[in-house]
Amino acid sequence: MRAEYRRSLSMLVDLWNAECAKDDIASMERTRKQINALLPEPSFAEDILAKMKMCTHTGCVQMSTPQALERLKTRVDPEFPAFVVSQITTQTTVRVKATISDKGDVTVKEVSGVRLGGDSALLNNAVKAAIEQWKFTPALLAGEARCVDTEIPIVLNKARN
Repeated sequence: MRAEYRRSLSMLVDLWNAECAKDDIASMERTRKQINALLPEPSFAEDILAKMKMCTHTGCVQMSTPQALERLKTRVDPEFPAFVVSQITTQTTVRVKATISDKGDVTVKEVSGVRLGGDSALLNNAVKAAIEQWKFTPALLAGEARCVDTEIPIVLNKARN
């Protein structure tokens, strides 16, 4: 019976370490609860528990705009309806807060900077749709691909008559 406990516990510790490497907090918590439920007494398998990696939530790497844009592989420009473009009277910068996944895909978290009345949503949605099609080279930290949080400015030039 002791051997079966130790085998099961070893499998859970291996699972914990894999989840830790993926920064999968929810799965780590489930596995920790399984380990605690399985152990009749912590001293029972101290040698196995010692193999659990100390794991801290790493989150995404903060990266400046120039550093992030150096890794840009594919860019799609936003397309705006002509009546929206005609309302842009000065050069305007739209600021996009985005997360670049460890695979190089983009998720837009926030678009700000443009106020054109009722047409702002059309413009902001076009910017969001374009940027979410961008592709980046994954960021590597200590040899592992990591997600990146950054801000991407999009400059809109005034309409030409």
